[in-house]
Amino acid sequence: MKNILKNFFFATVPTLLVLFILLELVFRFIIPAAESPWGLYDQEYNVLKFDQSFQKDGYYTLGNLGQEAYFWSINKAGWNSPFEYETAKKEGTTRIAVIGDSYIESLMVNNSDHYPTVLKNKLGDKHEVYAFGISGAPLSQYLQMSRYVNQQFDPDILLVNVVYNDFSMSIDRYGERYYYLRINIDDTSNIKEIKPVPRVERKFRSLKKSAFLRYFVNNKKGLRNFLKRKKPDGTEILAGNTGYPPQFKLNSLHYGPADKEILAPIWSEVETVTDYLVGKFMAENKNTRRVIFIMDGPRYNIYNDNIHENQIVKVEEILKAACEKHHAEYLPLTPLFIENYEKNGKRFDNELDMHWNDYGHQLIADHIINYLNSDPEPSVNERPQATNNPSTN
Repeated sequence: MKNILKNFFFATVPTLLVLFILLELVFRFIIPAAESPWGLYDQEYNVLKFDQSFQKDGYYTLGNLGQEAYFWSINKAGWNSPFEYETAKKEGTTRIAVIGDSYIESLMVNNSDHYPTVLKNKLGDKHEVYAFGISGAPLSQYLQMSRYVNQQFDPDILLVNVVYNDFSMSIDRYGERYYYLRINIDDTSNIKEIKPVPRVERKFRSLKKSAFLRYFVNNKKGLRNFLKRKKPDGTEILAGNTGYPPQFKLNSLHYGPADKEILAPIWSEVETVTDYLVGKFMAENKNTRRVIFIMDGPRYNIYNDNIHENQIVKVEEILKAACEKHHAEYLPLTPLFIENYEKNGKRFDNELDMHWNDYGHQLIADHIINYLNSDPEPSVNERPQATNNPSTN
């Protein structure tokens, strides 16, 4: 037995160590593994952002060969942006805050090319555009983030970037991330905000420095298939490993008529939660700033010319109805994408990833500028009265 252990230690262990070192070199210099910023939970405002002290900048690569690389940099405020954010506003300057999930976090495009930066560059010195994006945040967390943004940066305009899975993931029993604000609906349709629980800092933080492990997690996404998500009380998420209800996984962009019955039960919950969240946005920002909801479009259906078959676009109707009810501004991207794709035939996202590419970001930025220039600010009389003390129940 001793000889077996001795042989293992002096033969196998060194071999594994050499192999690991070789893999480290391969995924650092030949096939560059994706680098990503380290999350930092702000317990004062209950928002997740990034820790500049761990790694200030880097390249997020896509593909098995790391064939595409995109630059990110974390500013002192803790967000992916080439600009530093100032709390005090310059006189005569309009400040725009863009709130969203990974589409605004924008690790899959150079942060000089994501639409908040493009907006800033095109609008000029009289405008400041600050991006507040964090992966996995749903519509409910956007409300929490807006409370932080309003107190810290006092923007004149809030652009709330909405994608399809933002709705169901705002509902407590579907949402997997306990460190984001969620909405609970009881059996009598009463609504309660579930305050975010501070995220426990992950152990073995230094392992993220390993290029081999980063490649396996980010480029191959291998570990994610083995991780089982649970709520703080230890119970499993309704949908299993991914945390998404089966009918609202990211591939829901492809859903067609066959899924009509699967989707039907959740619509009333989505309508209730969306109405509540849009109403809270408007109540907390009345007479202080514009709130514009920007709704993504079903790009894959547009590419395949079958948008009429997609059941998931009903969330667009739900968000539009809530905006009309609460006098919020609503800017859908579906008409823009359809018209542009029919004319140019260019994709708005990367074939290696579902997020917008630089062309998509450019197009959206121009669309927003056209909207801001052509659509006057709605009269304050058209909006509900603001509340000075946002409720977190």
